[in-house]
Amino acid sequence: MPTSINFFEEATALKEQLVAWRRDIHQMPEIGLETPKTSSYIQSELAKLGIPFHTIINGSGVVGTIGEGEPCLMLRSDIDGLPMAEESDEEFASTNGNMHACGHDCHMAMMLGAVHLLLGIRDQLHGEVRVLFQPAEEISVGSRKMIAEGALDGVDTIYA
Repeated sequence: MPTSINFFEEATALKEQLVAWRRDIHQMPEIGLETPKTSSYIQSELAKLGIPFHTIINGSGVVGTIGEGEPCLMLRSDIDGLPMAEESDEEFASTNGNMHACGHDCHMAMMLGAVHLLLGIRDQLHGEVRVLFQPAEEISVGSRKMIAEGALDGVDTIYA
């Protein structure tokens, strides 16, 4: 019999971790197709969670998998920032001349949170959940490169 999980309670319990992920990511905005620090951070967090992954687009894009088989559901997160200076004076503000002005730092934190929640029901999944961390959304080329490198092969449904 499947184990019942209260996703609201589980997500609420992740609040401090979600804030920490978001603030870490917020400090390192990278733009376009060159997102090595962001990609490395995501890879490190997926590895800590025990999620198999691979990189594409010269290491900037990250694709993780939970479960296997069909159907395949994909969750997608943007990871790039914008070339504009942050003037927030927050302790976690970016200082590299770029910023996550569109919320992609939140997208990534929420995706890592979703991965964590999915791990709690991994044995109940019927098929694969693929998580995609996509660079270059702001310049409208990341999706085409991800598709060209096979990230969507075998995917039945995508949520972003």
